[in-house]
Amino acid sequence: MVEEVREKCAALEHVVILGGESWQALSDAGWQGDPAVLAEKQAALSPDDPINIQYTSGTTGFPKGATLSHHNILNNGFFVGELCDYDHNNRVCICVPFYQ
Repeated sequence: MVEEVREKCAALEHVVILGGESWQALSDAGWQGDPAVLAEKQAALSPDDPINIQYTSGTTGFPKGATLSHHNILNNGFFVGELCDYDHNNRVCICVPFYQ
């Protein structure tokens, strides 16, 4: 599928497929960075910084993007875990946001 649309995406530089060679290459590249630069970037982050834009389908109006912060996403995950009675023995992998 990627090859079918690649020519329509002129700005596309990299395609990463989970579990494939491209995923491993991306993971390996992450360990090549300068730890001091990483620490500097981490120090500049705030829990209220935007981290994700969720696009709505427009069910109740015109489709739009809702900007979420680190805090929004973690808070959502925490309360979903509370509602599901998760504890330290549970492991869940989901895409955010998770609605009930």
